[in-house]
Amino acid sequence: MQPLGSSCTFSTEMNFVLNGHGTATRGTTILSPQLVLEGENITMVVNGVSILNDVSILAKNGELVTIMGSSGSGKTTLLDTIAGRRRPQSGFVKLNGKLMDRKLRRKLGFVLQDDSFFSDLTLWETLYFTSMVRLSESIPKAEKLRHIEDLAEILGVKKCLNTRIGDMFSPGLSGGEKKRASIICELLTDPDILLLDEPTSGLDSSTALTLMQQLRKLADEKNKIIIFSIHQPSSQMYHMFDKLLLLAQGKVAFFGDRSDALPYLEHMGFKCEIQYNPADFIMGILKSDDSTIKRLTDAASNRRGAISMNDFALNDKSGCFTVSVTNDALVMEKRDYEVQTSKLDSLDQNILGETEKWPTSFSTQFRMLSWRTFKVSRGRILHVYELLQSVILAVILGLVFFQIPQTMGSIRDRMGLLFITVTHWTFAAAFDAIAAFSSERGVITKEIKAKAYRVSAYYLARTLTELPLVLTLPVFFYILAYWMAGLHGVPQFFTSLLVLMLSTLSAQGLGYMVGAAFMDLKFGIFLANTVILFALILSGFITQTLPAWFSWAKYLSFIFHPLSAMSVILFQDMQPLPCSTMSTDTFPQCLTNATVMITGKDVLLNAGITLPISCYFTGLAVFFLLFRILGFVALRIRFRGRK
Repeated sequence: MQPLGSSCTFSTEMNFVLNGHGTATRGTTILSPQLVLEGENITMVVNGVSILNDVSILAKNGELVTIMGSSGSGKTTLLDTIAGRRRPQSGFVKLNGKLMDRKLRRKLGFVLQDDSFFSDLTLWETLYFTSMVRLSESIPKAEKLRHIEDLAEILGVKKCLNTRIGDMFSPGLSGGEKKRASIICELLTDPDILLLDEPTSGLDSSTALTLMQQLRKLADEKNKIIIFSIHQPSSQMYHMFDKLLLLAQGKVAFFGDRSDALPYLEHMGFKCEIQYNPADFIMGILKSDDSTIKRLTDAASNRRGAISMNDFALNDKSGCFTVSVTNDALVMEKRDYEVQTSKLDSLDQNILGETEKWPTSFSTQFRMLSWRTFKVSRGRILHVYELLQSVILAVILGLVFFQIPQTMGSIRDRMGLLFITVTHWTFAAAFDAIAAFSSERGVITKEIKAKAYRVSAYYLARTLTELPLVLTLPVFFYILAYWMAGLHGVPQFFTSLLVLMLSTLSAQGLGYMVGAAFMDLKFGIFLANTVILFALILSGFITQTLPAWFSWAKYLSFIFHPLSAMSVILFQDMQPLPCSTMSTDTFPQCLTNATVMITGKDVLLNAGITLPISCYFTGLAVFFLLFRILGFVALRIRFRGRK
């Protein structure tokens, strides 16, 4: 058998499996328990459009059930419904006669069509994280690591374990290797039911065939239920299917044994020509005109066109397959399954997943999420380009404001330096957080929907782990700019640096809030940009001519508080300057007496900064907490609403 990818080897032996009770066994093959999955009369309507209409499906252990249909026929929606990711308007999904709930869904593995990973992680790091958060803590770490090795060998990616996942901008795993990585992530939990959405999409014919052979092997040797959608399989792949569900315009056109499909379609007036790929033939029918589709779906719905065993004993005259079946397979299969299900009621309840709500504790999830967040965020936040930008900008500002003298003109210069510093890191921190949420959306959505970890564990790990990372560049920047500009005073330096750090974290919190609420990069940047510009206008450092009735709004600006606090720190102990060096437009008191000395307090009053510095620190703390709390609430609402 050929390997799935050019750089990886292939093995046919599985030496490590997890049993139905969540314990690990090496060197022993443990089959999945006897299960019957039933989806009955599923109807899904979205925005007034019928996506699924009275669709039913049945599957049992060891079966490879294929969902075929043209684009938009409802294949992905049906898989989402079976996996519990969507709630149908009517119908139900049962496992061994019990409605699927959170615990029973833990027996499901769902491989999405798009392979969502963190591109900077290696394959081993990706699988290691998955095993640590999704496998029970009762399983020793060494066994989990061996499980990774075994599955990687089975699916032919063992030599790729230390390769970066990569993306369109940087080399990494091939498309086939990424698809197998997605499958391994689900197989790590040893699910009894494996769902796959277009697993061969984007793969070459050889890789797709080898992948399908491995799915066939899993169904046969591990007794698993495997249900997947596929658009247009090859003839060799078609031969491997056990059951076939044909969807057309959201309705069932056929469901039954794969070998029954061609006789049934011939009975309906569609004959497969000699040497023609049965899958291509079927897809051609499913793309027919509306009247043809209606005839097929009506026949399936009304259980018409029953074919008896004696009516059909085809001897390959169609050029496709020799088959003899009844068309009313759904009814007969359902009766058989109902008998089996009644016998399964006495099985150990552990078979039905009577386990804890989460596979691992909050502390384990937090620890592993922190580990992954640090690895992913470090390269993004501390990228060499970001470092160069910070150094260059700090040096330029230091040269422009080099050793600012203690004069009237220096007051405006110092405030300008503070304004540029705070504004720059406000935009940088907010936009970085929004971009990060947007880039991680696919991975986080996949994992949270799979109940891999708590939303709270993810958000807390993200917030705390990125704190030191997001502060590194602002601190380095401020060290250069502060001392080059000659803003004298060591105590003032550390206090103003603390303000800058709180301001940066508040801006990052704004990015968390916007990114979690929308996760759309363009809209997130637009919204954050609008909020920041509005905060700049209200801060009073661009214009001090706000209407008197609106002057209170400056306290709602999260930029007003750090700028005011830094101004207090740098100007309250300023050496008094005589009016002879001041502008009478700025300080009217100098009109009557040129010998009057202008103090730091006068400068602050002139800028509208009248409160104690503790008030501005309090304002910063409020925005720091408020943005992060709202970000968490937005994230919870987002993922609760997606179910």
